Amino acid sequence: MKKTNSNLTSAEVNALSKAAAEIIRASGLEDDVLGVACKRIDKAVGEQTDAIKSTKVYSGLDEKDAKRDSLLQDIATILKAMSVIGVAEIEEAAKLLSKIFAK
Repeated sequence: MKKTNSNLTSAEVNALSKAAAEIIRASGLEDDVLGVACKRIDKAVGEQTDAIKSTKVYSGLDEKDAKRDSLLQDIATILKAMSVIGVAEIEEAAKLLSKIFAK
């Protein structure tokens, strides 16, 4: 039996664990210890799967937050420019939009 590679990703370890439990079940061996081991593996696989999914969600949030912040800065810059443009209607619209934007 070979040792597993220590450079495996979480998803690879998860898949390996799931496969091991399935192999044990498919072997047809009736053993209380193996049954308990399979239940523990199944629980760990479920928890690991949830952790992997949440990590994927959180990893994308930083990029989305940066994009949102950039767009908000652009809007703030445009509103500042509109408020000093020298056209009364545009300046009044900028004041109204700035109040809304501040919220």
